Amino acid sequence: MRRHTYIAAIAAALLASPGPASADPRNAPDLQARLVDRGAMLPVARLKLIPRKAAASEAKKKIRPRRKARRSTVGWGSGERMTYRVALAGVWGGRAAISVGKKRRHGKRSYLKIRGLGETVPFISAIHKMSEDMTTTVWLDDLSPRRQLADRKMPGKDRLLDTRFGDVIKQSLTHKGRTFHRARTIGRPYLDPITALFGLRSVALPAGASFNMRVVNGTSMMVVEAKVTRRERLRVGGEQYKTVLVEGTGRKVRDDGSLWPGKKPRRLAIWFTDDRARIPVKVIGDTKIGQIEAILSSYRPSRRGLRVGVAGL
Repeated sequence: MRRHTYIAAIAAALLASPGPASADPRNAPDLQARLVDRGAMLPVARLKLIPRKAAASEAKKKIRPRRKARRSTVGWGSGERMTYRVALAGVWGGRAAISVGKKRRHGKRSYLKIRGLGETVPFISAIHKMSEDMTTTVWLDDLSPRRQLADRKMPGKDRLLDTRFGDVIKQSLTHKGRTFHRARTIGRPYLDPITALFGLRSVALPAGASFNMRVVNGTSMMVVEAKVTRRERLRVGGEQYKTVLVEGTGRKVRDDGSLWPGKKPRRLAIWFTDDRARIPVKVIGDTKIGQIEAILSSYRPSRRGLRVGVAGL
């Protein structure tokens, strides 16, 4: 029973999305309708309990300057929405959704919000209900994360993680009425799970292309090595797609880049449509509680493509 509670969390870590906010999204019964301007799901690891003043001193490390990225027009953009069925160890017990919000400006830079939402389906919720809601604000000139709000709802274990990205990453974890702060220095470029997914959607994927990404995943960090392995036809939800398969492994590392001892690498496979839209139609990934699988159940295209740069791949 416990393992089903992780379905929504893992789905959102693999996927992600945004939109504009209105009333409290948790009051809306329909998952798609709740895709407004708030957040996405991520399993939130335990934070170091560091006082606010001590957190600032932890960040005194060498900082690399932000790298400029070449821009190109991509096939995704504002208004795009995707929903997924999610299974853990072959049991279809969760659902997830992703949406892309409106393009906005902050000074000379443009950004938008990508929101991901995951939750257990009703028959699983009757045993143990869980939902996770994450929004990442994304800079469009290099597709780097600006801020992320990850809100996890689970009986007795509600938590909110607020991450502000920059040369120094500042995180605040609120749990049981208490807030803990942490400052982290990770040399650029880096991504979060949402910008990693959308980064792969934004670059050329020729046969044999390889990618090396540092992904800040909640309170931990992963080094992901991925490669385009093949192109194939794939049937998903009664539809057949021409796809390009990207496979890789992720290893948990410390902020200084050293590997965590005893941590096994986790495999990941994503099938993107082999066209300009690069829709992720299927995702399979390893977790500590089993293999997760997400397949596309509905898709609404964007109004128009965006011009973006990618610096973290």
